[in-house]
Amino acid sequence: MKKIYSVIVCAILGSTSYEVAAQTTYNYTGAVQTFVVPPCVTTVTIDALGAQGGGPTGGLGGHAVATVPVVPGSTLYIYVGGRPTAQLGAGGFNGGGATIVLPCGGGNEGWPGGGASDVRTTASLNDRMVVAGGGGGSGWGSGLGGSGGGTLGVDGAASWIAGTHGKGGTQSAGGIGGLYTGNMQQAPSGTFGIGGDGNPVNTYCTGGAGGGGWYGGGGGYVSAGGGGSSYISYPGSTNTSTTAGTRSGNGQIIITAVPGTPASPSSISGSLNFCANSTNVFSINPVAGATSYTWSVTSGTINSGQGTTSINVTSTTLSGTISVTADNICGSSPATTFTYTIIPPPTVTINSTTLAVCPGGSVTLSGSGATSYVWTGGITDAVPFNPVMTNTYTVTGTDGNGCTNTATTTVTVHTLPTVVAQSSTPTICFGGSVTLTGSGASSYVWTGGATDAVPFSPASTDTYTVTGTDANGCSNTATTTVTVNALPTVMAQSSVPVICFGDPVTLSGSGAATYVWTGGAMDAVPFSPVATDTYTVTGTDANGCTNTATTTVVVNQLPLVVAQSTAAAVCDGGMVTLNGSGASTYVWTGGVNDGVAFTPTVTDTYTVTGTDANGCSNTDVATVTVNALPTVTAIAAMNMVCLDDAVVALTGSPVGGTWSGPGVTAMSFDPMTAGSGIHTTVYSFTDGNGCSDTAQATINVDLCLSVAAVTLENSVNIYPNPNAGVFTLVANANVGDMLVEIVDLQGRVVYSSSENNVQSGYTKQISLDHVADGMYMLRLTSANETHTMQISVQK
Repeated sequence: MKKIYSVIVCAILGSTSYEVAAQTTYNYTGAVQTFVVPPCVTTVTIDALGAQGGGPTGGLGGHAVATVPVVPGSTLYIYVGGRPTAQLGAGGFNGGGATIVLPCGGGNEGWPGGGASDVRTTASLNDRMVVAGGGGGSGWGSGLGGSGGGTLGVDGAASWIAGTHGKGGTQSAGGIGGLYTGNMQQAPSGTFGIGGDGNPVNTYCTGGAGGGGWYGGGGGYVSAGGGGSSYISYPGSTNTSTTAGTRSGNGQIIITAVPGTPASPSSISGSLNFCANSTNVFSINPVAGATSYTWSVTSGTINSGQGTTSINVTSTTLSGTISVTADNICGSSPATTFTYTIIPPPTVTINSTTLAVCPGGSVTLSGSGATSYVWTGGITDAVPFNPVMTNTYTVTGTDGNGCTNTATTTVTVHTLPTVVAQSSTPTICFGGSVTLTGSGASSYVWTGGATDAVPFSPASTDTYTVTGTDANGCSNTATTTVTVNALPTVMAQSSVPVICFGDPVTLSGSGAATYVWTGGAMDAVPFSPVATDTYTVTGTDANGCTNTATTTVVVNQLPLVVAQSTAAAVCDGGMVTLNGSGASTYVWTGGVNDGVAFTPTVTDTYTVTGTDANGCSNTDVATVTVNALPTVTAIAAMNMVCLDDAVVALTGSPVGGTWSGPGVTAMSFDPMTAGSGIHTTVYSFTDGNGCSDTAQATINVDLCLSVAAVTLENSVNIYPNPNAGVFTLVANANVGDMLVEIVDLQGRVVYSSSENNVQSGYTKQISLDHVADGMYMLRLTSANETHTMQISVQK
């Protein structure tokens, strides 16, 4: 191994700092080499050159350059490709295709392919970061051909003899060796990361082997081998370039590492505004290459997190800044600064419906100046409550920023006054007067319509309650009873208590001497009231004492009869039911029974007479329209088909109906789906009035078997079925010319191919990637027969 280093190191006294520029060159050794990423290095530039293919005209190796991310202290694995020095045998180190000795004589064998040069994160081919492909080996002889593949899978030029050139490598394999048509045998293809061999499977001479690596050059058959190309696959690669066919001789890899201090943190996440003396979290995203972080605050205290990507800070009452640097053994980045503003606490005030209440009284306390409020004393903001004693309440208000403040208020609870109720006399006759008076408070309110210290005439014996209110607005009660002697017993009588609208009634009084009625009625004189009413009679006895009595005459209004129909219009032959509502019993014209379905023959109007529970009657009408049925026809394009025939078009009239029956999809009949036999398809149509009718079309599906039909049926197979969009068609008999068609369930041909002179052993792979999932029909047609098979596509 030969490594060349160019290193510059700077050390600063009092701190540890590095500025390292290192370039390491790796030449071919035939074995894996390693590179350990230095401290502080997070990216390296890899310059890789693949090895040239073997032989005098071996293809040149590829060239790849990229800057890739790395982790300090990690190990990279270096594979430098080798150029083969012997005409026969193994290919160049790291993937070159091989050749073997064959009895061609005279050195007429091809040369091995050159090895790829690549850098890996592990020793696995799957973990390659940058690959420079090896060149293809020379072919034997001279002349045209064998230019090889400089890019993905591109062939070289054709040989001057009856053979082919080498082929360029692919992502999963290297180049492919040449093909000699004398025996139509291809040299073995390459495998993952390894070029194709140059040896065929028998004694014919070989072309040059493929180069190694991704996109390795193709081997020559005659003349020069192809130049190797390159590939860069590592995530995060930058400054990339690839060139095909640039390196002669063995490969080479140069790694350049330029470390430094970490970059500044991109930004600090956290609240721009927060409350005084609150605790908050601030954080940054990790910085590549940083091993710790240094935080500082101008106003507040860092509680935890120093040295990490997240800190916990308790603020003061002053606004300030937070700064952070990303650190490692090489030093610190420029600081990233975050400015925050302290939000002052809200000014919380208290609103109260009252600051003094009587026992049992209600008060509502509510806070203002903030967003939400929490109270002491078990109360809820803006919700009424009943304090039982004088108390002081504190509210804590929180604003939209989460900042809080408090306020307090006191609610006083007064005592009740001692109230006394007094009456000027405890007993009176009906119509006499009495004076009620309260004491022990400042103002008084009585029940029963009485006013304090004002005479009044109660109508009957009653107990009166006085509510006395003192100077604080607090109230208490007391009661007193006044007895009223009875007046004459007057009775009010009606000739009938209930009538229908328009019927007469007679009102009469008794128990007194004379009678006067309200409502315009005269005692013992018939009249016809227009609505239910209560009538009062005032009877006066011989002593001039009066009393009253009442009676109610109920006037039943005529029922609001409604004639209802289950349908305003029916189709010819349809049934309808007429129902009356709003009464108790109903009688219809036209021979119709209420609630019993019947079949009208023509449009007509029906009258119902409804009688309610009071015996009052009224009428209403309903009209029923009878609509004619539509005329429907059904036609099948063919009434006699074979089982494997195409779908049959179905036509219905009027347009807009639906088809149903075995094998029917939309407006088509599929003989294969229905199966052999006579099938009836039905066309149904509903017009704008909702009237429907149907028509039928009969289709006879015949197996249509003949002696010739056995050939395709017994000799053709498909697999897999179901499939994911690709299947293979196999014929095990001599069929001759054959048309291959694939038809969807709507009868559309989605694939067609004419196959000439199909013989036993015939296979064909068919792709249906362009069609949707579902069922399809494979239709095979020869000169003598047609055979159909179902195919299920399930991608």
